[in-house]
Amino acid sequence: MSTETMWEKVLQRDAAADGRFVYAVRSTHIYCRPTCPSKRPNREQVEFFANPKEAEQKGYRACRRCAPKTENIASHVARICRELTDDYKGLSPEDIAAREGLALRRLNQIFRTVLGVTVREYLASHKLEDFKSKLKTSQDVTGSMYDAGFGSPSRLYEKSDAVLGMTPASYGRGGRGAHIAFGIRDSEIGHILIAATEKGVCTISFGDNAKKLESDLRKEFHAAEITRNDDAVEQYLDAIAAHIEGNEFLTSIPIDIHATAFQAKVWQLLRNTKPGETLTYSGLAAKLGAPSASRAVARACASNRVAIAIPCHRVVAASGDLSGYRWGVERKRQLLQRERKQVV
Repeated sequence: MSTETMWEKVLQRDAAADGRFVYAVRSTHIYCRPTCPSKRPNREQVEFFANPKEAEQKGYRACRRCAPKTENIASHVARICRELTDDYKGLSPEDIAAREGLALRRLNQIFRTVLGVTVREYLASHKLEDFKSKLKTSQDVTGSMYDAGFGSPSRLYEKSDAVLGMTPASYGRGGRGAHIAFGIRDSEIGHILIAATEKGVCTISFGDNAKKLESDLRKEFHAAEITRNDDAVEQYLDAIAAHIEGNEFLTSIPIDIHATAFQAKVWQLLRNTKPGETLTYSGLAAKLGAPSASRAVARACASNRVAIAIPCHRVVAASGDLSGYRWGVERKRQLLQRERKQVV
């Protein structure tokens, strides 16, 4: 990495550069990490070192504000996340911040930079993931609830409604207790399968083989009551078909899918995009306030199972390449071409 590139990362306070180098200021004899919140010095006063040891060998001392000798922020967040299964289990965000010797506001800034969510949002998602994991090996909903850190059933169901979609008891048994209706229709880009619960659409998928689409749905919700009923999902099939044909762009339909706190933020940003518009993975990460989270954004896009309703086809690589798409890059190309054609 050139010195000018490093300087750019210092000016941007690029979190991805933390741990890769430190910069030192000749006039103050202090060295800092690239993300240091201190006022930026004049470029001619700055020199760069690969690590704190090299800077100290040249007579520089560590900055007290950014503590460059300590772990970088990504490692810091990773350690806290690991501690949630041990020493920090059951603690509130305020308690965790106190244990770390930081103000909660600062800890939230660190979490947003690395994960795109606050400590509280991460804890809510972590509890649900822990709860789901326990349910898969136990039929005891109440026991799993308390083991995962929920203080009461009302707290669990309040969170599960917003994030899980299905109720906790049915989720743990592969969807048992859930009623899912689905329908299939031919379109100009292949077969469309749409499935919905009483709450909203849980699957929109494309494929060349209708039987395989149905098989995949039944594997996904292997214990749910699944019935083919094209009439029940006709309004959704009509809306998606109209979007594909360019007659009327899809604006919003109710969806019922599981999402982590981070996935939910990515997907909501995608739902706010307009037909014909494209974003890059890094651009989405920047909008989330987590510029180093491009890979996590890509994983969130890949996890989307409601095509077009959450328009992950509008996300492209920084080079402009279409990159991957769960339902095929050629379908992604066709969807983008059709949207651009209609908005011109």
